[in-house]
Amino acid sequence: RQLFDQAVRQCGVSLFRSLVNDSRHGTECQLYRDTLAVLASTLLTPHSATTLLELWKEAPGGVVTALREMYYKDRTQVSAVLDAATYQNSTIKSAQEPSLLSALLCTKPLIFAIDVAVLASLRKFLNLERWLTEKLNQDGASFVRASIKFLRQKSGKGAAPQAAGTAPNTAAAAAAAGAAGGAAASGGHAAKAVVSDYILPDAVRETYLSVFHSCKVAFTQDVVDDFREMVAEIRQTRAVSQEQQELAQQQQAYSIQQQQVYNTQQRFRRLLAQVLNKELSPDKLCDQVSDASRWWRCACRSCLRCCGTRASRA
Repeated sequence: RQLFDQAVRQCGVSLFRSLVNDSRHGTECQLYRDTLAVLASTLLTPHSATTLLELWKEAPGGVVTALREMYYKDRTQVSAVLDAATYQNSTIKSAQEPSLLSALLCTKPLIFAIDVAVLASLRKFLNLERWLTEKLNQDGASFVRASIKFLRQKSGKGAAPQAAGTAPNTAAAAAAAGAAGGAAASGGHAAKAVVSDYILPDAVRETYLSVFHSCKVAFTQDVVDDFREMVAEIRQTRAVSQEQQELAQQQQAYSIQQQQVYNTQQRFRRLLAQVLNKELSPDKLCDQVSDASRWWRCACRSCLRCCGTRASRA
């Protein structure tokens, strides 16, 4: 590992070419996966534009594999994966040129493609409804299971709790976040509890429900039951979200009202001090109180009681 770390720093591009072109290496080797992930984070980014485009032309499959390994090492890197793909797409001059984004959306495991596709749709690079329909017709039940797992993970129901600063347990993490049918395809990745670094809008869940409800593909009963359970979870999440939003609005309105009352009391204290110091006539003070709104008068009344109590104690 130390030799590979040194090679990453000194000759990263040459090491990348050697790894992706040597068929003796495979994703079952942890050192191979870790090295590809590190190389992807340094070479396959818009900041290394020339290197990214060169490696894509030389070994497109190796680039896809490296980005996938980077994603599985840290799933919050899905934004970096999409950045690399969209940059490569922006350099395409003809429809015949291969697209990195298209290659990522067709790769396995499915949960990796789903994560990239959802983020791409949020950034207006992809029609999510059309893509979901195509993948549903193409992969069927395996895509439904992977989608259910993804949606549950994004809602925090598909991942086991993990203490901050601790490494996830391999078996628990794989059970919580592994894609359906993707453990073998991904070389036995130890999936992490965190799915990605963006918040999933309710519109994405609604798109999923719309596409799945309109699907004409026949599924087994267990897939249907999983889907119905997911629908119930989405509706429950939506109801809880609406309740929390309404409660937050009520708390905000109450805080604003309390701040207004406090500001009024402070203002009245200043006016009362001016009256006591003979800087303001009592008539003008009464005029301001009588012309004020109801909550203004209530606040002033409260202030007068407070001042009266202090005066009696003195």
